[in-house]
Amino acid sequence: SFFGTLIVVGVDADQAVRGLLPGFPDTEAIFLGLGMAATTFPVVAAVYQTYLMREKQWGVENLLDESHESFLGILILGTIATVILLTSAGAIHGVTDPVFSAQGMALQLEPLAGPAAFYLFTIGFFFASLSSMIVNPLIGATLLVDGFGYDASINGRPVKIWTAFALTIGLAVVLIFRESPIEILRVAQAMTVIAFPILGFLVLAIASDSEVMHEYKNSFRTNLLGALGYLTILGIVFNYLRSVINTLH
Repeated sequence: SFFGTLIVVGVDADQAVRGLLPGFPDTEAIFLGLGMAATTFPVVAAVYQTYLMREKQWGVENLLDESHESFLGILILGTIATVILLTSAGAIHGVTDPVFSAQGMALQLEPLAGPAAFYLFTIGFFFASLSSMIVNPLIGATLLVDGFGYDASINGRPVKIWTAFALTIGLAVVLIFRESPIEILRVAQAMTVIAFPILGFLVLAIASDSEVMHEYKNSFRTNLLGALGYLTILGIVFNYLRSVINTLH
């Protein structure tokens, strides 16, 4: 739908190419970039990738296949994000005030879907939320079960039990606190942000440990790129703490 809308509204090629060059006209632009990075730089997913490889029973002989799949996944998600940004720029930038609601964001699909844009957007938004609601507890349950030394496979009973337990807690919170969920979401986001630097450090530490990785440990260049990624994680944490402090004030 976004790609179809982009074809309808067209692309300003000159501005689009310029947008590929990183630029931060002011401090707020830097924090906006960090906020966007927080939604597209999930360290938890990188950690869970190791469990997915184990589920497929892949070993070192499949490293090339894993690299190809990772690259393809990044390419697909990057293309989707780029199309959405270009569609937003072409359909709603300069036409209306900044929008922070489903109704407002659905406006960018109106050139293609017309009055049905809102329903199309909310249906897609529902399934995007549903996928996160299932996958995130699954990842947490897998890490928890593995930490206690039990069967951490997706089909294992411990993972299923703890995933269901996490979903039940989430449902109970929603049923008990019937007011605006903003504060609940803020607390949940805070827990996620706290885990980011811990998981990022563990990923780099393990990948650089010759006793664990042997000849496959990170090279100096890979660690340098990893360090830049870790600085981004710290920036995301700082940006979140900054937004919380500004809200309290």
